[in-house]
Amino acid sequence: MSENRIKELIEKIIDPDMSVSFVAKHELASMGEMAVPELLKVFERDPRTTVRYWIIDVLGKMGQKAENAVPTLIKTLEEDTDEGVRAVAAGALEVIVENPKEIVPVLISAFKNDESSRVRDTAALVLNKIASKLGYENTENLIQAFGDG
Repeated sequence: MSENRIKELIEKIIDPDMSVSFVAKHELASMGEMAVPELLKVFERDPRTTVRYWIIDVLGKMGQKAENAVPTLIKTLEEDTDEGVRAVAAGALEVIVENPKEIVPVLISAFKNDESSRVRDTAALVLNKIASKLGYENTENLIQAFGDG
């Protein structure tokens, strides 16, 4: 699959026709690691919130195949100006990261410090899932175990 095809699909993820958008997202997600570099390149350069949001959504659909995107997603969760983009980054991290312990500190920070209730709620949901996966009784115990409670 060519870089040009990936770029075409990225433009189609924001198509007003939901069927075009759905097919583009599905095709990009099915490409896995092959599409990640171009998705990240567009993500870094394209200022449009909708493009950035849907790129993260596609990366999340890839799961662990998008692990090269983790540093960008962490930076996005910490620094992006759009709350929707930050929230979708938190959710994507949960499904992409193989070892959830790697992302607990950044999620705790988002949960405790983000100005957006949407981001805080998403971080809380992800922390709750991670607590369950790691065998903690609840989110508070997870936070305490990571020395931030």
